[in-house]
Amino acid sequence: DLSNSFAQNRGFEPKTHLELVKELGLADFERGVKMAGTRHYMLAGNGMRLHQAMLRFAFDLITNTFAFTPMSVPVILREECMVGTGFFPSGRDQAYHIEESTRGSGHDLFLAGTGEVGLMGMYSDEILSADQLPIKMATVSTCFRREAGSYGQETKGLSRLHQFNKVELVKFVHPENSYVELESLLEDAEAILQSLGIHYRVLELCSGDLSFSASKCYDLEVWSPGEDKYLEVSS
Repeated sequence: DLSNSFAQNRGFEPKTHLELVKELGLADFERGVKMAGTRHYMLAGNGMRLHQAMLRFAFDLITNTFAFTPMSVPVILREECMVGTGFFPSGRDQAYHIEESTRGSGHDLFLAGTGEVGLMGMYSDEILSADQLPIKMATVSTCFRREAGSYGQETKGLSRLHQFNKVELVKFVHPENSYVELESLLEDAEAILQSLGIHYRVLELCSGDLSFSASKCYDLEVWSPGEDKYLEVSS
């Protein structure tokens, strides 16, 4: 009954994910911070098992059911890949910069904040023929973000982290089909949440919130009873 509170429907008060993680020993934030600084963590025991199971569940569903090709891509990339995929220049302050040029290398490198960069960068400087499309690929990758400028409650627990893993989906399609393919991509992502029975909502971003490279974008947000709000899980 959506008119009742979580406690009225379930018979108990919800806990935040941070409370659950600590009570069940699923993560160690203190030692993560000791080793790498703020917004780092270590998963432990069933926390690590659950994390790996969720990644594998989503990856298998996308690749086996929706026929995305499984790929493994680099997460340390040239600047050209970051620019060519639209994550630079606007997202440059959020990326970790490896200054290899100061140590004798010919070019600097960057840690990718999303597996999209590696998947899309595969075909840089190449021309694809029309009959190759659509190309559907998926990866599971470690992602790195500086989270410069973020603050407040969102930094607690497993939110706004500097390092995390996620499943990424990418399609190369005919330009005239791009919006139809976006809707299909959204349905594929929704299927993961539907399969898990998780309450969620879909938000279409207004033009002022679109990234440098996007003309249309959706966010998927799941309801967190303990936080009493929706949390973004995909965009």
